[in-house]
Amino acid sequence: MEYIYDLHVHSKECSGCACTGARDMVRAYIDQGIYTGIVFTNHFGAPPVGKSWEDHVTHYWNNYLEAKEEGEKADFQVFFGFELG
Repeated sequence: MEYIYDLHVHSKECSGCACTGARDMVRAYIDQGIYTGIVFTNHFGAPPVGKSWEDHVTHYWNNYLEAKEEGEKADFQVFFGFELG
């Protein structure tokens, strides 16, 4: 059996370089039919002005959970990671 993972995936909710939301990103990988899973590695840095660290981390974590939930619907693996900076 072959296992193919993308180890560096971003979503627009957390990474300014992305143009696709977490759930749609997972669906796009599932729809390709060749991937076993992905690692969500959104950019992580200091919180935006006016946002607490707790809120910032919660937002980041919840975005991953959305992706993971979408993957679970199709037995598709979504792992947590982060990119500093």
